[in-house]
Amino acid sequence: MKIVTGAPCSTENDCDGDLTCINGVCGGSGGGVSPAPSPTSGGTCSWPGHCSGAPCTTENDCSDDLTCISGKCGGGSGPTSPVPSPSPSPRPSPTASPTASPTASPTGVPTLQIPPPQPAAYPPDDQGVPIPSSYYKDKLVQDALAYVKKVAPANLLALKPSTALSGNGPDTTYNNDPAKYCYWPNALCVRTSTGTGYDADIFKCPAANVWGLTYDDGPSSNFDTGTHVNDTAALLTAYRNAGLQATHFLIGGNALAYPNDVKSLNAAGAELGIHTWTHPPLTTLSNEAIVAEIKYTEALLYKLTARTPRLFRPPYGDIDDRVRAIAKALGYRVVMWQSSPDRDSHDADQGAWTYSQAESDAVVRTVKEWFVRQAGFVSLEHERVQGVELETYKEVGLQLRQDTIGTGSGHGCVLGVVGVKSDRLAMVKLELNRRLVVIGSSIGEGDGEFDS
Repeated sequence: MKIVTGAPCSTENDCDGDLTCINGVCGGSGGGVSPAPSPTSGGTCSWPGHCSGAPCTTENDCSDDLTCISGKCGGGSGPTSPVPSPSPSPRPSPTASPTASPTASPTGVPTLQIPPPQPAAYPPDDQGVPIPSSYYKDKLVQDALAYVKKVAPANLLALKPSTALSGNGPDTTYNNDPAKYCYWPNALCVRTSTGTGYDADIFKCPAANVWGLTYDDGPSSNFDTGTHVNDTAALLTAYRNAGLQATHFLIGGNALAYPNDVKSLNAAGAELGIHTWTHPPLTTLSNEAIVAEIKYTEALLYKLTARTPRLFRPPYGDIDDRVRAIAKALGYRVVMWQSSPDRDSHDADQGAWTYSQAESDAVVRTVKEWFVRQAGFVSLEHERVQGVELETYKEVGLQLRQDTIGTGSGHGCVLGVVGVKSDRLAMVKLELNRRLVVIGSSIGEGDGEFDS
C-alpha cells in the first residue's frame, strides 16, 4: 500500500496517487490534497526544512517569525518541529534580491524590503470584504506604508477614496475629477505616458502581431472524480498542449487556499502578477488598505515561489492616479488591457461563473477575431470562468493546425521596468513561419526577481 499525503518517503513511488516525494514528505498537487496551513497556524511549523535549526543565509530562508542566527534558523517564538505539508518548499532565496532593512536606512529614511518579510499571519481568504483592519498593524504593511508616504506625491495620496456601492463589487461613486486623475471606469482611461508619481499603464505590446495573453482571478481547484475540471491544473494542461504560455494575475486569498496550483503555475514557467488579496475596487480603500492588499499577496507569492512579482492589475480595472502612485512606490507596473480595439474576451460579464454552450461559443468567437494582422495588444480573460478558457485554447490549437493565423514579426512585449533587467509579459508572437510561438514569460535573468 502506498503512503498518503504528509507521510515520510524516499521516492515518489512511496506516495499515493499523483503525489511526489518532496524533502522526505509525500506532497504536491493532486486529488484530496488539503491547502497548506496558514504560516502561523497552530503553533507548528508549516515550512519543512526551514524550521528551527535548519541552515539559512537570510531570515527569508526561515519559517514564520524565525530569524537566521549564525547560519541556522532560530529565535522568536517560532515552532521547533515541522508538520507534514502537501506542498513542496520554495526554491532557495534569489541571490539578486536586496537585503535592506525594512524599517529604515542609516539616514532614517524608510526603505522597502524586497523580497518582502513574512507577516505574523495571513488574512482570511474571504473575498466578500476587504482585508480586516487588524491586519494593517503588521510590520509588513506599516513599513511599506511608511515608504509609500515618503516617495509618492502627497497630492495623489490625498485624493479622496471612492464610495463603494456594492460591498467588494465593482460599483462605486468616484469623488475626485475622473478625467484629471485618469479614473479607468471613466471612459476606460489609461495613462499612456509616465507622470509625476506614476508610470504609464501597460495595455499593448510594442511590436506588431504580439499578443500579451493574461488571465485574472486564479488560482482555482476543481478535482472531480480524480480529474481536474475547469480549473488551474486543467488550464495548464490545455496550454501546454497548445504550446502556449500566459501571465496570471492571482488573488492572494485564492493562493492561500490553493498553494499547490501557484507552485504548478510557477514551475510551468507562467508569469505571476498580483490581483490583490480580496479583489476589492481599490479606489474605495484607504492608502493603508491598498498597501495591505498588495503586500500580503506579494509576501505569500514569494513564500510559495521564491519570486517577487513585479506586475499588478487592479480588480475590475478600478484604478486612478492614487492607486497608480502606490503601485509604483511598491515597485509595480500596472498592466491593463487594450480597449480600442476591444481585447476583453468578456468571459466574466455574467454574474455566475458558469456559462451555457451558446455563451461559451460567443466568447470563443470573440477570441477568434483576434487572429489577424494587427498592432501588439494585451488581452483580458478570467481563469475561473468554468470551461470557457479551455474552449478558447482549443480554438488556438485549431488555428495553429489550420495555419490560419496572420503573419508578422515582433520582438516581444518588453516593458522596461526600472530596477529589472528586462521585464517581459508572457506573450504569444505570430512569426513569419506561421507558427504561434511563446516568448519567455520571465522577468529578465532574475526570472521575476527585483534586481538590486
